Amino acid sequence: MHTIKSAIQLLILILWTLLIIVVTFVTLVLTFHPTWVLTIVRRVWAPFILKVMGVKLKVEGLAHFDRTKNYIILSNHTSYLDIPILLSALPVNIYFIAKKELIRVPFFGWMMWLLGMIFIDRKNAKRSLISMKKAAIKLKSGKNVLVFPEGTFDDSPGLLPFKKGAFHIAVRADIPLLPVVIKDADLIWPPNQILNFTKGIVTVKFGQPFGKTKELDNVKMVQHLKEQAEESIQQLLKN
Repeated sequence: MHTIKSAIQLLILILWTLLIIVVTFVTLVLTFHPTWVLTIVRRVWAPFILKVMGVKLKVEGLAHFDRTKNYIILSNHTSYLDIPILLSALPVNIYFIAKKELIRVPFFGWMMWLLGMIFIDRKNAKRSLISMKKAAIKLKSGKNVLVFPEGTFDDSPGLLPFKKGAFHIAVRADIPLLPVVIKDADLIWPPNQILNFTKGIVTVKFGQPFGKTKELDNVKMVQHLKEQAEESIQQLLKN
């Protein structure tokens, strides 16, 4: 019975996402206004996904998010629900940096592509650098960019090693980093389990923003920011 209920929920998620893809495409064609589309995704698509999944969202530390500034938002990666969770928790539109493989994911990857999200090909250094430059341009124009520095998620405990891409972008764009953690989303939709959903409370907690300093050169600064991000997210998880 539980599997049947989960299958129905998954079907609703797919159909809802397909509908939003159509809406976003039509809106883009008629208005050429990506901001409106991002708002639809953030305020309509994401909350409905959480409602279908029975997720109650608890947001802490949002005072650390200054809406007059823009950030590279760094989050741990725990579940397929992380993106709708963060979209629902954040008060502004955001762009994502994601691995290139996600663009092949039916429905969801297509929607990300339509919305102008940034895909990084980690196997190709030249293309990866181009993607980082695109991200830096968005940040310098006042956009907020979300990165999962672990790159992926699995069922192993704790954080996976952080990739350095986000920190190269932070140095290039000179934009502060904002750490955020998601807790218990993996209990709602466990990794590697397509039809095993349960309802519950997910906590999103924002930490103190931080940025580069003038004391270090760019190479050392990338490593320094990476270590600071790992420490900040670990601390938020412990608390």
